[in-house]
Amino acid sequence: MAYYWLCSYELESGAIVNPGNWYRIIELTQGHGFGLLEEVYETVRLEKYSHMPSRKKSIFVFNNLDKAKEFHPNRPFDLIYDVSIIDKEKLLYTFDMSIVQTTGFSANGVAYPLSINELREQANRYWESSSVDTQHFPEVLTESKIKINTLIT
Repeated sequence: MAYYWLCSYELESGAIVNPGNWYRIIELTQGHGFGLLEEVYETVRLEKYSHMPSRKKSIFVFNNLDKAKEFHPNRPFDLIYDVSIIDKEKLLYTFDMSIVQTTGFSANGVAYPLSINELREQANRYWESSSVDTQHFPEVLTESKIKINTLIT
């Protein structure tokens, strides 16, 4: 199966990428908008879905090039790579990325930060989305290292 990964720097074919960089960025970036969300998602995972891969220790890839390209405008400086999963024994699950939000919207369209309870409900929907056949925006989570095959764009 083909997988695609977005990254803001150029890598050569054959380069190995370790999992966990997303969470490293969150930990190091003051006021990162996803910090609370990731902590709540990890707490819910440990409580109810511990058999699934940790977002803190994972790499997020796409199994569909069209979805990778659709996501690309969210990270305009990123490049899209064709990659391979290295550690075949590591957990690999597909989730619906469209569930992941840090804000909600009031009836009159005003954005507000989600409460802890709203984030917990969202986290449950996210972890449960791995069992749904049709996902709006699938992302694959793996704790495996990945290998860069080729630069797509």
